[in-house]
Amino acid sequence: MNKNNLTEDIITAHAVCKRKSFKILFEHDIGKEQNYAAFLRERKQDIELQFFQSRIKCLPFVSDKLEGKAEIILNATIKTGSLVVKNTHLQKCETESMLGCFSYEPLIFSLSNNLKIEDRTILSYIGHVLHKVQGVKPKKAVVVFVDGSIKSTTLNKDIHFPIINELKEWINSKPELPSYSFKKHCSLCQFEQSCLTEAEKEDSISLLGNMSPKVQKKFESKGIFTIKQLSYIYKPRGRSKHWGDREPTHQYELQALALRTKEIYTTDLLELPKGDVEIFIDIESIPEQRFHYLIGILIAKHDTQQFYSLWADDVSEEIKIWERFIEIINSYPLSPIFHYGSYDKKAIKELAGRHGGNVDDITARLCNVNKYLYGRIYFPTRTNGLKDICNYLGFSWTEKGMSGLDSIVRRYNYDKTHYETIKNDLALYNQEDCVNLKKLKNIVSAICLHNSVIPNVKAVNNKDQLLSPDGSQVVNDFSILIKSAHGKYEQSKITLGKKHKKKVGNKSNTLTIPKSKIDKVVRVPRKRVCPVHHRALIPTELKAENIIIDLVCTPKGIKKTTIKYWGYKARCPYSSNRYNPTSMTKNGKNTKYGEGLKAWIAYQRMVMRLPFRKITQLLEDTFGIVISNGGINVLFKSVSNDYIKAEKVILKAMLQSSKIHADETLVNIQGKNQYVWVFTDGDHVIFRLTETRDSIIVHQVLKGYKGVLISDFFSGYDAVECHQQKCWIHLIRDINEDIRKYPFDLEYELFVLALRELIMPIFDAVEKYGLKKRNLNKFQKEVEKFYKKNIDDQVYKSDNTKKYQKRFSRYRSSLFVFLEHDGIPWNNNMAERALRHLAVQRKISGSFFVSGMTSYLILLGIMQTCRFQNKPFLEFLMSEEKDINTFKGKKNIIRLSKIEGLKDEEYQLEITKEQLHLSASSNVGLMRGIQTLRQLLPAGYEDKGVVAKIPCLKIHDFPRFSWRGMLLDCCRHFMKKEFVMRYIDLLAYHKMNVLHWHLTEDQGWRIEIDKYPKLTEIGAWRTEKDGSKYGGFYNKEDIKEILAYAKTRHITVVPEIEFPGHSVAAIASYPHLSCTGDSINVGTDWGVYKDIYCAGNDTVFAFMEDVLTEVMELFPSKYIHIGGDEAPKYRWEHCKKCQQRIKEENLHDEHELQSYFITRIEKYLR
Repeated sequence: MNKNNLTEDIITAHAVCKRKSFKILFEHDIGKEQNYAAFLRERKQDIELQFFQSRIKCLPFVSDKLEGKAEIILNATIKTGSLVVKNTHLQKCETESMLGCFSYEPLIFSLSNNLKIEDRTILSYIGHVLHKVQGVKPKKAVVVFVDGSIKSTTLNKDIHFPIINELKEWINSKPELPSYSFKKHCSLCQFEQSCLTEAEKEDSISLLGNMSPKVQKKFESKGIFTIKQLSYIYKPRGRSKHWGDREPTHQYELQALALRTKEIYTTDLLELPKGDVEIFIDIESIPEQRFHYLIGILIAKHDTQQFYSLWADDVSEEIKIWERFIEIINSYPLSPIFHYGSYDKKAIKELAGRHGGNVDDITARLCNVNKYLYGRIYFPTRTNGLKDICNYLGFSWTEKGMSGLDSIVRRYNYDKTHYETIKNDLALYNQEDCVNLKKLKNIVSAICLHNSVIPNVKAVNNKDQLLSPDGSQVVNDFSILIKSAHGKYEQSKITLGKKHKKKVGNKSNTLTIPKSKIDKVVRVPRKRVCPVHHRALIPTELKAENIIIDLVCTPKGIKKTTIKYWGYKARCPYSSNRYNPTSMTKNGKNTKYGEGLKAWIAYQRMVMRLPFRKITQLLEDTFGIVISNGGINVLFKSVSNDYIKAEKVILKAMLQSSKIHADETLVNIQGKNQYVWVFTDGDHVIFRLTETRDSIIVHQVLKGYKGVLISDFFSGYDAVECHQQKCWIHLIRDINEDIRKYPFDLEYELFVLALRELIMPIFDAVEKYGLKKRNLNKFQKEVEKFYKKNIDDQVYKSDNTKKYQKRFSRYRSSLFVFLEHDGIPWNNNMAERALRHLAVQRKISGSFFVSGMTSYLILLGIMQTCRFQNKPFLEFLMSEEKDINTFKGKKNIIRLSKIEGLKDEEYQLEITKEQLHLSASSNVGLMRGIQTLRQLLPAGYEDKGVVAKIPCLKIHDFPRFSWRGMLLDCCRHFMKKEFVMRYIDLLAYHKMNVLHWHLTEDQGWRIEIDKYPKLTEIGAWRTEKDGSKYGGFYNKEDIKEILAYAKTRHITVVPEIEFPGHSVAAIASYPHLSCTGDSINVGTDWGVYKDIYCAGNDTVFAFMEDVLTEVMELFPSKYIHIGGDEAPKYRWEHCKKCQQRIKEENLHDEHELQSYFITRIEKYLR
């Protein structure tokens, strides 16, 4: 028969398991028949034989032809095209067909008492093939059930069609072998053992019990295929208050975690009921007959227990064991009745319905132990089956491997033979079910009570998610890239920025405007021309005066000044209107407050982020000026209005730039969400407010712009008609987040690794050469290769990888624009930096007012422009200039400033004739710059105070190497604490940043370890050849003082704890750490000693772990140096323990033993 024929076996297999149908169709593997499946086959043959024997006298039959001669055809084979039905039974009916005035209907035998999905599928398929052969579709089919009942069922659903269609697609294009999906049917499948073996080898998630194909597919779409992978994505779930009494769900991730760690995890525990007497039951049945033949009852009272085995030899005796069951149970009316799973409760209700009896009280006392496990306690087992859990806990059955299905087979064998041994085996199996259930119940109760006697039990907590090694490296690389991306873009470098937080005071409220003392009186000339008629005004003798309160800057700070301006009014000859002198008015109105005061108010509101009420209070407390909150608001808006034209100047200059960054953020305007948009070129900043996120505002601001727009991936920017560079930081953050979310999506991980291989060299080049086309354009070919290999020509399975494939494809033209142009940043951090002040204000205020938001944003743009140009905002406001680009400002002689956009140790030093300006983004950067300044000073300047002359210069400096260390060996020669501190000063002066502190050696142990006091009592001292005692050590307070001193100088101290060699001082203190155990002295000679730590002694590793634990608690450095050099192998070669270790660990020689030693400590340190 053609190997591509579809048979009813393949169709039926597909209905229950696609993998099974695949193996039959393509691998022609018949597998190994299960015992229970063989039993069912024999049972079916017996039922068929009984059925046909009762009809053989009146129903003639033939074997394989549809000639209409037989009422029933046995074992017929019918075929149409590639569709085949073999060994089927057909029953003749009177419906006309191509065969004649008759046709045939399917006749099948079911081993159940109702139709199952397999039965419906095979009937549908046989009906379809019959339809093709006889030209008419059978309307009905005949089903003979296991109890002998016969049912005629309608064939009105072609449920086989989707199966046939998929199988035909398989034949045309052979797919991959479908995934495992272990379910109830597997116990009957001939491939169960082979699938199980392969699944265990692959650690397949399908091994987790009761995982539905839908859930399995969901995990696999995220790249999660193994139990180990699944265990790493577990996240604790909070129980929602809306759940009420709803039962918890089973978390497969936590089950996988339990399997990986070999520990028991608990969550949302529910305490089991208790009783002085507790009852445990188990019911054995023959399901197809609904015959409950054995009831086991274990009565447990304190330390005693009694077991009842109620056996029914046949169906007629079932009522007797039922009545005895009721009698025993009712003897203990208050006792809880424990069982496992839902079957026993159903059986009790079925028995009550069949034989009578009120079981409401009994069912109310039933307690399903599995309910207290499911979703609450996770044992390191694949399923929650009673035998799986009990086997893990060490509770066993006499006959290992026996299952419920095996008990059914044995019961049938007993019915045939009536062997007492079979009956006894079944009774023992039933009794041990009850006994082990009792043991499990006690364990669960102890876990619920948090009994410490139960080992390896952990309540679920928030653990950091673990990544695969490659995933961890990618996240680390990309995170460093993100941190380093806060840049000052005119320098074209990847640099580090800092966040600054400002404190905000409490609100207050004041009113009224008091009289002020006059500091100065100034006469002003009269107005000359009528502003309406543009004719000369006529002088009058009427006086006009105006008192202006102002703030002015003095060498001693800001002070209040009150000036009285007076002059004569002038009259218009045409309208008789009188006009005050011009200098007394602004916009046609008298003003009471000067520009300095208004600038100060704007500064307090913008830079210091003070609310108007606090500014009111501060004005009164500091200067004695009392202005109402409303007055402050009016003055603030007045300042803003003065700079509307200045904002236009800023926008005009920005549109001439080669690049503009854009971003938007959500703000709350009196309870309503609106959007603030920012636009900046790195020197100029403007803000806009819109009610929605509609990107029309972007098109309005950037109308006619011809440079490069840098933005995130919000689609509103995509339609702007100019070159665009999308922000890699946003993209990398998303990538990192998904790596953490799906740490074992291997397909996605490979994609990200390929991406890393592409972009890391690019960003390294940016770091080294800056954003210069001549150095970056060469990477265009690598970009094209990446797209061809990973985007264009790839078909991915993982949903996550598909998502990024689409994203990279969509933004192909806007991800690498920075390679094609000079000075185009690869991220949008400049826009985020411009928005940061607003973001902090949003956290402080929560909400903004409609009336003041426009004014606030105008001044915010002015302030950020000053900041980006490194110009003082308050000084600019008080100067009354309106063009920041031309504003120079005053200079201090020495100026230290923190600016964002420089790396951690990077600084800029500029010395002119007027000023020394040192700037950095961090304290460590400022300190490095101060060391450079010290090095520029003449020798002896700091000690003698001589006059110093420094040439004018510009220095832009950052370290080439991030690790710049010096070693200090305090073991061979002990150095006092003061010397170590002086050494740290010298390191800082020379801009070194790591002190490698050698603390243990053959000639001395220098660090105090609380758990091992002899290390400093003995190991810190040696007896020299002249008999003198030499040595010393640092106690923990000394070390803490040294570490604090180093921290202020930005020096990282890395301790060195030597092993396995250079350990004579430790062995002299504790001889059992060596291979010989002999007492030795602390070393006095230089050179290499034979005695080293014993690698075969587990107490050595315990010692090392204890020492390193105390060292890690003391030193903040994330690194510990372990030496590892000059470890002679002589002692190991002659040490039985070391040789045994080599054998146990399958090591090649003593050199590999040292690798084992180092790796074992490395794992502990991690």
